[in-house]
Amino acid sequence: MLRILTLLALCAAAAPLAAQTPLRSLTSADAARQWQAVGRLSIGNGTALCSATLVSDRLVLTAAHCLFRSDGVAYPPEAIEFQPGWRNGGAAAYRRAKRFAIHPEFQLSGQDWAYRLARDIAIIELDLPVNTGGVAPLDISDHAPDSLAVSVISYAVDRANAPSIEEDCAIVARESGALLLSCSAGPGASGAPILANVGGRLQMVGLISAIGQWGGDQVSAGAEIGPAMAVLLPLLRAAPGGIMFRPAQAQSLAEQLGRTNP
Repeated sequence: MLRILTLLALCAAAAPLAAQTPLRSLTSADAARQWQAVGRLSIGNGTALCSATLVSDRLVLTAAHCLFRSDGVAYPPEAIEFQPGWRNGGAAAYRRAKRFAIHPEFQLSGQDWAYRLARDIAIIELDLPVNTGGVAPLDISDHAPDSLAVSVISYAVDRANAPSIEEDCAIVARESGALLLSCSAGPGASGAPILANVGGRLQMVGLISAIGQWGGDQVSAGAEIGPAMAVLLPLLRAAPGGIMFRPAQAQSLAEQLGRTNP
C-alpha cells in the first residue's frame, strides 16, 4: 500500500479530523450478510491480498496498484481471484478475472499526491457472473457528497479471515478527486469501498488506496470513483485480450510506491 508522508503540506481546505470509531469485525453470518459484495482479491495464488467490491454481476472495482507485482509487472488476469463475502475460510463465490483495465492516467511519478491517488483505480471483469443468492452488487454514486459521514469495509493482512467495518468516519479533505478520511486502514485494505448514504441509499463513493500521517494523525486516502467510471468502462471493452493499461514511467512500480508488498 502506498504510504504518504507529506499530506499536511500538500492538502488544501482541510477540516479537523473527526474521532476515529473502532473497527468492528463482521465474523457472524448475520453481521456480514448485507456486505457480501465486498470481498478479498487473492492475487498470485494468494501471495498478495487486496480488498474489492462487486458493482455489477461481472464487474469489480479495486485499487490499480493491487494488480502489479512488486517488480512492476502486471499480473495476468488468471492470477487474480475475487472472493466475495469471504469469512472464516469460505466465500460466497470464487471468480477469476477475465480482463481488467486501469485508469489510463495511472502514474505514480512526477505528479502530486492528489493526481496519483485519484487515478489509482482499476475495474475487473470476471470470467463468470456472481449470481449467488445474497450477493447484491453495490451501487456507485456519481460523486462523493460534501460533509457526509462515510464507512469503510475492508480486509487486511492482520484480519484477513473476515471483513471489518468502520462507521461514521469523515472525509476530512479532498482535492481533484482524491479523498482523505479519518478511517483506519492497513496493508490489504487497498481497494476497499468508501460508502455513504446518498439520497437515502447506501452507495459506493470511493475506494481506499493509501495510508499516511497527516498533522500527527493517521489517515487513509483514496479516490472518488464516479468520474473514473466513464473512462474505465470504454477501456475495459477495448481490452478483449486481457489487460488494458498505460505503464507507469519509472524503473518499476514498486519503487514508485516505495513498498515491497503489493
